[in-house]
Amino acid sequence: MLGRTLITLLFHANSVITVGELVGELWSDPPKLAKKTVQTYVYQLRKHLGAINPDTGRELIETHQTGYCVRLAPSQLDRWQFERLVAKGEQARAVGEHQPAAEAFGQALDLWRGLPVGDLEFGPHLTAELSLLEDRRIEALERRIEADLALGRHRALVSELKGITARYPTRETFCAQLMVAAQRSGLRADALDAFQRLRRAMVRELGLEPSRSLAQIQREVLECVPMTETAPAPAPAPAPVPSTRSPAQLPLDTADFVGRKEELDLLHGLCGADPSRTSANVVLVTGGPGVGKTTLAVHLAHRLRADFPGGQLFASLHDGQGRPVPVAEVLTGFLRALGAPTEELPTGLAELGALFRTWTAGRKLLFVLDDAGSTPDLRHLLPGAPACSVLVTAPGRIPSLPVRETVELEPMSMDEGLRLLTETVGADRIGRDEAAAREVVKLCDRLPLAIHVAGEKLVARRAWGVRKLATRLADPNRRLLELSVGSMSVAERFETALSRLGRDEQHALSALCRLGAGWFDLRAAAKVLGNEPLAIEGLVESLVTANLLLVTGVGHGGGASFRFPDLVRLHCLSHAVVTELETGASGQHQQLG
Repeated sequence: MLGRTLITLLFHANSVITVGELVGELWSDPPKLAKKTVQTYVYQLRKHLGAINPDTGRELIETHQTGYCVRLAPSQLDRWQFERLVAKGEQARAVGEHQPAAEAFGQALDLWRGLPVGDLEFGPHLTAELSLLEDRRIEALERRIEADLALGRHRALVSELKGITARYPTRETFCAQLMVAAQRSGLRADALDAFQRLRRAMVRELGLEPSRSLAQIQREVLECVPMTETAPAPAPAPAPVPSTRSPAQLPLDTADFVGRKEELDLLHGLCGADPSRTSANVVLVTGGPGVGKTTLAVHLAHRLRADFPGGQLFASLHDGQGRPVPVAEVLTGFLRALGAPTEELPTGLAELGALFRTWTAGRKLLFVLDDAGSTPDLRHLLPGAPACSVLVTAPGRIPSLPVRETVELEPMSMDEGLRLLTETVGADRIGRDEAAAREVVKLCDRLPLAIHVAGEKLVARRAWGVRKLATRLADPNRRLLELSVGSMSVAERFETALSRLGRDEQHALSALCRLGAGWFDLRAAAKVLGNEPLAIEGLVESLVTANLLLVTGVGHGGGASFRFPDLVRLHCLSHAVVTELETGASGQHQQLG
């Protein structure tokens, strides 16, 4: 179990993994004292591995408020070295340099020594991560063989590919490569036998016939059509689009952007061009609903345009109803914007991801992935090129994402909120009653969205003074109703955030909001939810991770204390799920946790 704990931490290296996430990966049915057991495992790892990482000079396993983080240098993890070498191979492949490509892909594959984690079993997220890593290994093997074929090494590849196709009997690319290598070596019978074995396996296991491109190779073998040394084995990927075509997909910048200087300066340094990087740069911005993540990301991306002359691409990963947009759909849109011919785009997610990395190789591109969720498929949207940067916004941390840094966005300061309200409404009206304006900002929880909506409401109600709006907002039963104007609604934004929670988290959120505006600890939360503190700890951590619940410090018993932002609490109290919870409370409480 100690090894499983270490592997789980390493898969989330340089980012925090919560105790609840660790427990979920280590046990399908957690023991009663799972949290204490995890603490013991971490203590033992520190004892065996040492407290300080000599390569970074920092604590090896850091303790954070919600979990742990292993801090490693770029050279200390084979997985990172593998990705760096694959990116190097993709760059060489993109410009037709077959020898360097074959060497880089070969070096990347040499880092593999059996299965990454042996025969150990893990929870759903890490299992998905391991599956993605295996897909990357197979893609690298395909690329290395492709480069060797282009270099004329077909005879030496025949025996290797026979073993590979036996291991992956339905993988069309390997079969195509074997057929080409065999045909070029004068082994027509072997080429035709490879096609028949693949066809039988596909029909038996998948109920499918081989693709048209593979059938075309079979026809060429039957008709003795010579395959030149430069003929590609699999269906060819198009060459990268000329660098003169630069997509510019960023939404319009906010004309009256206010504040956030510290965060902008930090993010500018993290996302800007850096020639020393060996892989794509990924930075995550987190924060609760309405805190201004998208506005900040778009504003920053406009400031960074000069650093990324290859283009700037934007995608929202959830639609207007809060439903996730398929990653394959986003990849298809990016590839079209980069110039890939629509008729040549594959349909499989892994193939789209590989083609995406090819088309981004060697280019300086900035990607903004807005409103991301915690899904392993997100990794397919990451380019391999070190000259690219990816700015991701999300409600909370994404354990499966290999981020360089996570920046958590807090509500605005009172002065920043006042400036935003002034920019929206006008200095004359705000200046007549600054005290009331500050009260409006406070009642908006200092959230940029709420402040902007409040300002737009004042603009629409020319006869209102700021004091009138402050008075109307002071009524907790009407506050969210007042924070709506035109198509903008704070309540709708919260509704979208709540819809992305699991059923148990929604019930817990609605029940805990009835504890009031003050702070509470796990013991009080457990009493409301009708369960033991340890049993509901994961639920509470999920709400903290989603930035719907704040950690305020340490309670009387020494554990963490929590508090709801006022607007979140008011929305949940009016949410329909409260009624559902009350009508079925006795049954639901037993299911939580």
